[in-house]
Amino acid sequence: MDEMVERAMMRWPDVPDCYGWLRLDARGCWRVGDGRGRFDPVTHRGLAAFLGRNYFRDTRGRCYVQNGPQRVWVVLELTPYVYRVSDDQIGLVRHDTGAPVRDVKRLVIDSEGALVLDAQPGVGVLLDRDLLGFVEQLQTAQGRSVDLQALWDGALGSVLFQGQALPVTRAARADLPGLFGYNPDPQPTDRH
Repeated sequence: MDEMVERAMMRWPDVPDCYGWLRLDARGCWRVGDGRGRFDPVTHRGLAAFLGRNYFRDTRGRCYVQNGPQRVWVVLELTPYVYRVSDDQIGLVRHDTGAPVRDVKRLVIDSEGALVLDAQPGVGVLLDRDLLGFVEQLQTAQGRSVDLQALWDGALGSVLFQGQALPVTRAARADLPGLFGYNPDPQPTDRH
């Protein structure tokens, strides 16, 4: 969390929470509401970086940005995080901050064809444009390259990623929040 955010929280501890105006889309783009139901992408790099640095998840699976003393709850288009292949083409990083993704436990292919990773810091969808680069890092149990079509068809029950066996399962997109314990659309009534 930014130091200026921490100072503001101490100075003004009772600022009301904000709901429904900040979104994270499935491609890792922050979107801000215009008050009329339309959400425009955040294109200012500094603001996008601030949002990523001050983005958290509470113990009840709700995501928020700590904006000074105000907690701004985030509506998720898909998952709490969006991952991409790292610039060195080895491993994965968070799309918004570049922080490494660790401890991948399993891969889930959702009903819309997205590849979701159960990992640390939390469940995240793989950026669609990085799918082939990620699949190139996978191997079958026999140490062979993974065929993308075989992965998608469910012919592979598990794959190897960085030497670790990962189960591959399928799930309906609507079931992802319950499966991974996150709330895609926090509301004021969720407070207690």
